Amino acid sequence: MCWRTSNDSYKNVGQYGNYNCDSPWTLVESTVNFMKSHEGKPDFIVWTGDDSAHVLDGNFSLDKVLQIMGNITNIINETFPTTPVFPVFGNHDAYPKHFFPPTKCHLYESVAKLWKDWIKEEGTVTFRKGGYYKIAHPTVANAVIIGLNTPLYYQKNNALLNLVESDPTGQFAWLETTLKELSVSGNKAYIIGHVPPGVFGRKVKPTGYQWFRPDFNRRYIEIVVKYSDVIIGHLFGHDHTDSLKIYYNKAGNPVNVHFVAPAVTPWNTTLSGIGPNNPGVRFFFYNTTVGNLVNYEQYYLNLTESNKQQKDNWQLEYNFRETYDLQDMSPQTIDNVIQTFNTENNTYFDKYYLYNSVSVTPATQCNSVCRKNHYCSITRVDYTMFAICNDAHSTSGKAAITAAVNFYVGTIGGLFLVVCYWCLQH
Repeated sequence: MCWRTSNDSYKNVGQYGNYNCDSPWTLVESTVNFMKSHEGKPDFIVWTGDDSAHVLDGNFSLDKVLQIMGNITNIINETFPTTPVFPVFGNHDAYPKHFFPPTKCHLYESVAKLWKDWIKEEGTVTFRKGGYYKIAHPTVANAVIIGLNTPLYYQKNNALLNLVESDPTGQFAWLETTLKELSVSGNKAYIIGHVPPGVFGRKVKPTGYQWFRPDFNRRYIEIVVKYSDVIIGHLFGHDHTDSLKIYYNKAGNPVNVHFVAPAVTPWNTTLSGIGPNNPGVRFFFYNTTVGNLVNYEQYYLNLTESNKQQKDNWQLEYNFRETYDLQDMSPQTIDNVIQTFNTENNTYFDKYYLYNSVSVTPATQCNSVCRKNHYCSITRVDYTMFAICNDAHSTSGKAAITAAVNFYVGTIGGLFLVVCYWCLQH
């Protein structure tokens, strides 16, 4: 879908889209068909939202937004009729865009009906209240999926302008209560959402390009660090880029990893200095007994080559553990590699930066300031600590952390299955 028609460069869209445009339907179909061909019977799918185009509100209405969400829902249902799907709101899944009220509304009611077969009766009550839910994990007996409405916390959420809201829709209180109950019962959770906390690593800025409102960012960090022993992992989207964040406790020890998957849409954001990305889809491997993440494979579509060949050649971009020489997916093991990112000529960071754009932009385009911004965005989810890291990066190391804490399935070896987690933003 290419709305920018005033510039001739946007007219040659190509069969699978253009880096200056959102996903055409052919790209959406290509993505879902690839998922089906790669592994036809996944354990579950996580859909991280953002479905309507990145254009002015005048091009849309609430009915159009709901129709687009319905189209995506239908194609997933038709392709994977027996697969559990766990969806969440993206900030463009509203009208006007970024408009998520702090109370019940027609949007929450309408989408609860649209997704009722996926979120079941157990998730519908809270979804109608505020667009969030909890549902039993489909394969792990002692685990749940927690789907959050994080566009509520987005700085651009126009529904909260001029409103003093410490806990819109009561989602924070509900999340803390839910995690506390899981802790008492010895159960675990995946947290899924769209807009992540922290700053956008690809946007270089001394204080960081911040997604959440500052008070919401602090509250989110406090809760997930407090209950980090309950949380298996965080699976989010929004950035359109491939990244991650690490949460640390007050002692400075890594306790959780927050994965941010790239998008299907190749759209080149209007933010300066960011650039486009190739479409991507991610497959996670996990332990079906306890739920722990074991590995993931990132697949992508080279948009330029696919348009030239008029063939959608999806291919493996990288294997997470093989790329970073990881023995496991524990927060400490991952953090050990991330701590090398702040050194010059680091091959791990060079790979990370290339994959951050889904193999569009090489690391040669990232100078020392850019490198520092990425490192700090991964290791400092707290805004104040990010700014300190960015100013004193070369000497502070990890010491400053203590000041503020910041599915598609085949069986492998009996225990490990692969689950697809994909971010569809078109």
